[in-house]
Amino acid sequence: KVLRGRAIILEANFGLVDGQYMLDHQDEIAVAMRGDYYIILTGTLLRYSDGDLIVPYLHWGGGRWVLNFCWLADDFGGHDRLARSK
Repeated sequence: KVLRGRAIILEANFGLVDGQYMLDHQDEIAVAMRGDYYIILTGTLLRYSDGDLIVPYLHWGGGRWVLNFCWLADDFGGHDRLARSK
């Protein structure tokens, strides 16, 4: 809840469609983000059949940005970032 609230306040509540755009234009994502950071896309919430909520995120792997999902209940830390437009 805290992360999603911050995303809304910071106007950084990007979702899965935005993440797909970023994947299609990943050469525009700062090189400094590679390897160390996860870009959390809090604008999309998905629910597993067991009721757990998950959010999409991008991470650097295999020489490119890839899409994955994590539980919303996870502890987000210093390597997690919210996407914002310039």
